[in-house]
Amino acid sequence: MDKKKVLIIFDCFGVLYGRVVLPYLESLFYPEDAKSRLNLYTYPTDHGRGHFTDIAKWIEQDSGIPYEESIAKMKELSKANRPLFSYIRENLHDKVYVGLLSNCARGQLEFVAEEGLHPASIADLSLLSYHTGLTKPDFRFYEKLIEMFKIDFEEIYMVDDSLENIEALENTKIKGIHYKNNKELFKKLDEILNK
Repeated sequence: MDKKKVLIIFDCFGVLYGRVVLPYLESLFYPEDAKSRLNLYTYPTDHGRGHFTDIAKWIEQDSGIPYEESIAKMKELSKANRPLFSYIRENLHDKVYVGLLSNCARGQLEFVAEEGLHPASIADLSLLSYHTGLTKPDFRFYEKLIEMFKIDFEEIYMVDDSLENIEALENTKIKGIHYKNNKELFKKLDEILNK
């Protein structure tokens, strides 16, 4: 059976895997301070200027929390969304094209990946921000991944937990699906598959 000319793109952190850095920072600092530190730490790494583990080094420099402790705590937070991995493998692979697009530091996917559940393993093609220097919600980042497929898609969807990223897709060729939970997402994906 031929695949439909439909592309469904998944975000990694907050969809395929739990968020890692922000929840950890929120356990250490007041919420507003955690958010400002998130940008301070992840902006350079997501844009290809540093490795994921540099974040733990910067936390140690700023707060005195040992590097090893930060690494261990962030590893605890990186849990795969196993039901979603299964759904994609069982329901999407043979029917539509699957992409992975993530704001991500070098080494971050390998850091979080549980055995057999590497985020890129569910995608036909993937693109990570540290490769391009672009991050969501910059539309050029989405376009680069779409161009990599070399297919004229009839429909394109982006599954993301960030409402900011979803709202940025309004008035574009990509339909945003705001991820809240698996039940709602599976229902939406089933609707797409049954069109």
